[in-house]
Amino acid sequence: MSTSIFYFSGTGNSFMVAKKLANNFENADIVPISETVLNEKIHTESDCIGIVFPIYIYGIPSIISKFISKLDESFKDKYIFAVATYKSQPGGALLLLKRKLKEVEINISAGFNICMPGNNIIYYKAEPISIQNKKFLLVEKKIDEIIEIINNRSINIIERGGFFQRFLGTKIIHGLATKSFYKLDKNYWVNDNCSGCGLCEKICPVKNININNGKPTWNHRCEQCVACLNLCPKQAIQYNKSTINKLRYKNPYIETNELFK
Repeated sequence: MSTSIFYFSGTGNSFMVAKKLANNFENADIVPISETVLNEKIHTESDCIGIVFPIYIYGIPSIISKFISKLDESFKDKYIFAVATYKSQPGGALLLLKRKLKEVEINISAGFNICMPGNNIIYYKAEPISIQNKKFLLVEKKIDEIIEIINNRSINIIERGGFFQRFLGTKIIHGLATKSFYKLDKNYWVNDNCSGCGLCEKICPVKNININNGKPTWNHRCEQCVACLNLCPKQAIQYNKSTINKLRYKNPYIETNELFK
């Protein structure tokens, strides 16, 4: 038996989950969902497939929808599970994922939500380390539960948030908000701390950033993973005025170079 875990991660939360899951299965590998992977049809020889990603505004990132559209016939009739990471409310993200997979005639067997520290400092402050640590302790317990369920090949377990999260959040707010995601990178800018090191260009999973004349420019294909914003070693990247002087976030169990796609 073999397992492939496909993951999308900006600042390491979903990557951490993918790694921990893979470490508990024999013959398991992890594959980043990035622009490179999406250049052609995706094939698998594995018996068990995992999809790990962060929840964006009660729903799934656009890149996950693209990923699903690239899956070939080899994903049918496999045991497929998903794990979605979120800060406060999961909404109906996994139900949306289930529907997207169904559209390409692929069934999901199980889906799990894991609460983790938030990374989108555009809209809120990074949580205190004490709160982060409490969440990580609960993450370990949840991952143990998920591993047992997957090993038993249990089916029809799709976790979800409450009705209003699903209806107002996933069905309405997510659909409206994500339409403009690609162009929101027009609000990124760099201050004088920028050294032109190029880390933001390397870290972007969709190759949306180029270094021109020693400074980053964004090309309006943004997934809003906020990796460039949080991982800049000089904290030079800002989003409008909302991130000035805010603490950045990176999963403490992941090294930055592990996130290079």
